[in-house]
Amino acid sequence: MYISIAAVTLLLGLTVADVFLRLVFKAPITGVIEISQVLLVSIMASMGAVILEKRNIEVRVVVEAVSPKVALGMDIVTLLMSIGYFFLVGWQTLESVKFSLQFNIVYSMLRLPQWPFMLLLGASFTVCGFAAVVYLMNRVAARNQVAVADKTGISDNPELGILKGHD
Repeated sequence: MYISIAAVTLLLGLTVADVFLRLVFKAPITGVIEISQVLLVSIMASMGAVILEKRNIEVRVVVEAVSPKVALGMDIVTLLMSIGYFFLVGWQTLESVKFSLQFNIVYSMLRLPQWPFMLLLGASFTVCGFAAVVYLMNRVAARNQVAVADKTGISDNPELGILKGHD
């Protein structure tokens, strides 16, 4: 994960430097787009862990305004869409690896073959899909535990945020 943080920092620095040099000196950094693509692959590689560790950013303004059942339904729908997106992009990227290998496509400035980076990107999206499935299952299981705790009045699970039945 720290490699991804360093990659984001480097990506931001490169982008700012490229824009500055382009505007002030009319001389952009050669190869910055290809370098950015490679850095984005390293960032995506950690996203599965981010999902599983629940470190992803959630904007819950709308979800907090509705009932818990509707919020859970919204979560399930968005997670299912995310899962579909991750697997679709992973599959298509892996299909592109075949094309890249077949025609020996390389980054023009870096002179590196594209397929290893595309392979890592496709695998990362696929891992994110599986991580989102696990996240969805945990989300539904936690909601079911809340429902059981509400019926019985007892829960010792600190992740639920409730401790009923204790003095």
